[in-house]
Amino acid sequence: MEKNRYKHPSSPRDFIFNDMIHVVDSLNILGDTSPDSIHVNYLSNMGMLSKVNISWESRYCLFSGSMNREYGKTIETLEFSTANKTYQFSDFFNGVVHENESSSMLNLPEWSDILYAKGFYAMIEEWIRSIKVGKVDSKIKNRDLNTHYVCEYLVKKVRKMKKKQKRKTHQVISL
Repeated sequence: MEKNRYKHPSSPRDFIFNDMIHVVDSLNILGDTSPDSIHVNYLSNMGMLSKVNISWESRYCLFSGSMNREYGKTIETLEFSTANKTYQFSDFFNGVVHENESSSMLNLPEWSDILYAKGFYAMIEEWIRSIKVGKVDSKIKNRDLNTHYVCEYLVKKVRKMKKKQKRKTHQVISL
């Protein structure tokens, strides 16, 4: 999954908790992502975080996500693959499924509601159901908490990596 914005680098906490969290949450479908298994790379520009790539493996699945806030356009893309079947979405309304050496289009009807396309109605229905029964499904709660835990780890990891990078870039070399 890639989430991109145009001309919007920021501090690690803002970057990760206002944007990157959606990438992490979308990828964390199993809810068992562990900081021990996450590989992180990032770019910064003038002290501001501009791009973060993350990847991990869980239950024989590979997950990879990217948030770039210095992209040419605000856009989100998603690719999901299983054995010999791949789904690609370049927006919330249109996609392609590749299977058996052929491709077919996936489309929501024209004028589809963006809240529906992004799954907000389903989330609200689940929230209302939880209120009515008086509890949140523990699997959902644990997954959501895990996503926030992973994002907090990413903030700390990027800050730590930036500190090491600063020390290296400020070394004095004598000839």
